[in-house]
Amino acid sequence: MDFPSVYNHKILCYYFNASSEMQILKLTNSPGLNYNRVVFPQERLLFEAFPNSFLEVHRKTFTGTDLVDKVRCQSLQVLNEENVNNLDNLTPAIG
Repeated sequence: MDFPSVYNHKILCYYFNASSEMQILKLTNSPGLNYNRVVFPQERLLFEAFPNSFLEVHRKTFTGTDLVDKVRCQSLQVLNEENVNNLDNLTPAIG
């Protein structure tokens, strides 16, 4: 099966959980990649994804989980050290 060219290369991405709650991260729109990860408050995470993939941020509730944010992975791409510092400020504070 041939995927569109956007799925030919992965990018390095960075996420910072600025909230006071545990979050569950899920990678979507990412053929061949199944990524689910629990991220603790103030934890930083580097991961690889396709540029058109999305990172879904969920939080645990009494009835399951709620989707609280959905971010295109391209906007989380690590370009240099300054870019990572700026990404810390873009991550929404939840909780």
